[in-house]
Amino acid sequence: LIFGIGLGAVSPAIVAGATPGDGAAGTPLNLVTDPVSVTLNGTSFTPTWVGLAPGFAGVYQTNFRMPYFNFAGDVNLGITAGGNSTQTSVVTAVEPNGFYWAINGSLFPNGQTRNGVSGSTSAIAFRQNNQVIWGTTGFQAWTEATGLNAPTLSGLALTIRNGSTVVYDNNGIDTAIPAVVSYYTNTSGPDSAKPGLNVLYSNSNNSDAVFAGYFKLTQSTTFTSISGYFDCNGDSELPFDATNPYNTYRMNIWSDNTGSPRETSNFVGDVWTTDTTTGTFAWATTAVSRGFADGATDPICSLTYTPAQPQTLAAGDYWFSHDVAVPAVAFPATPASVVKRQVSAVKFTIPQPESLIRTAR
Repeated sequence: LIFGIGLGAVSPAIVAGATPGDGAAGTPLNLVTDPVSVTLNGTSFTPTWVGLAPGFAGVYQTNFRMPYFNFAGDVNLGITAGGNSTQTSVVTAVEPNGFYWAINGSLFPNGQTRNGVSGSTSAIAFRQNNQVIWGTTGFQAWTEATGLNAPTLSGLALTIRNGSTVVYDNNGIDTAIPAVVSYYTNTSGPDSAKPGLNVLYSNSNNSDAVFAGYFKLTQSTTFTSISGYFDCNGDSELPFDATNPYNTYRMNIWSDNTGSPRETSNFVGDVWTTDTTTGTFAWATTAVSRGFADGATDPICSLTYTPAQPQTLAAGDYWFSHDVAVPAVAFPATPASVVKRQVSAVKFTIPQPESLIRTAR
């Protein structure tokens, strides 16, 4: 919410110094009549609501939804109304949603032989739509040329359940057996040499890059829930905020096309997608953490989708992905009341673009 003065005429008109309406019967909201735009960090967009702030004479209120970008600190803020713009010295502190890092698995069920070594038989593939950031590899086409060299990596960590029965598990994170805990923990040597500490950036519409993990089913499998896993902290400078109510999570399953996910010209799976399957997402902190040589830990969280109806996959080879996308929930078009909020600003260093695969915190 932005509060200011001088945004011009409103409808219905109001006498100068009078208290604006609050939308109740007989006191309608006074909406600005001129076109209004908000500029944040150099990007202009249309606010969701602009009018006189209910109950405050002479004060205008502009509601807008923050765009989705991953850096923190002070950014320039401006409003244009009827051809007139605010001063250029106004800044606001922003706190990003952070980086979503997918966790990999280490178990090889159903006779799987693919692993995390880069190349045509890799159990990891990625695709991206932002050549400026990520270059030509994987640009608008799936590739297994990930640069990884991790023979103990079996794909993205994936657990599939039918009711309370686990029908597929390539990670063991939820059971937390000692071998699994050890896979995600480093006690000596460089962290980069520990395959369990590799995490994979996945966000289908912020920097536009998604990883998919191979999995194999030897028989027709019905499931009532499906889980992927992510680093709860995300990043030391730009931590991921799993509690953000505007997060939009996604899961997709692709068929196998000669060793790669089948290309669909987007990030939507050709076999199954939560975009069109009714159900609910839930996340939780597991008992397993990524452990680093210096003693620091990052908890591993589960992301579980429960479809409204049981789903069935035929026996075969598949690819699975999960990611977080731009928050989709918008503010209401008209405010019921003025919202007052205290904001504390903390300055961070703005990092350079991240690599797709990360081992450090």
